[in-house]
Amino acid sequence: MEQSDSQRMSTGKVVALAVLIGVFVSALLIGMLSLASKNISPNILGEATASSGVVGVYIVAGLGIAVDAQHNKIDFGAMTRGSSASTVPPLAAFLNSTSNATNATGFMPFHIRNMGTEKADVEVCASPLWNSTQRIPSDYQFSVTDSDPRIPTMDACTLTPCFNKANSQILPQSMPVTCPKGALAVNDLNWEDPKDEAIVHIYVRVPADETLTAKNSIVTFSAVAASTYPVPIPTGQT
Repeated sequence: MEQSDSQRMSTGKVVALAVLIGVFVSALLIGMLSLASKNISPNILGEATASSGVVGVYIVAGLGIAVDAQHNKIDFGAMTRGSSASTVPPLAAFLNSTSNATNATGFMPFHIRNMGTEKADVEVCASPLWNSTQRIPSDYQFSVTDSDPRIPTMDACTLTPCFNKANSQILPQSMPVTCPKGALAVNDLNWEDPKDEAIVHIYVRVPADETLTAKNSIVTFSAVAASTYPVPIPTGQT
């Protein structure tokens, strides 16, 4: 039986639709197979099989000062008005450096150490020790040195310098009571073991009108960059 024009058109649409569906299904299957092949075979030519990243760390220098736990307190005991005392070693200490007797060793100084990772200038300041109206700067002083015969465990700074002694405060100087701002005590204190230590001596004199009671002063040591106190240029040099 001969189909009408309308029937032929309907048949053509069905065939065209079937062809489109077939093309779509084929494309979908090809895509799925392609994805599967990538997952199953990651070493296909052109695929990255390994890569790398970078972790960067920049180490910065650190500053830090510590007071040795065995030499972090100075107790001058009972004193009378007008009397003086210091931590400078008495002659007996030099003659018998291994003695632990109080009358031989005298009052022990502060023993400080550079705990940072670069050279440092060390500042010192303190809270007021005296409240007398007649007190003078020399009533409370400090100085630094590179050895003490009473501390045999200290670094041998006299053999290998631990700091710039010429530019450090090796003579008694008035203790600044202006914390947190201090005064230079030790210049260019090394940080490498075993040449990173210093001794700080304390000198006191009781003012004539000081009140009769216990006195205390907190001494603070602070590390600052070594360039804070540059070494002065000798006279005649440029």
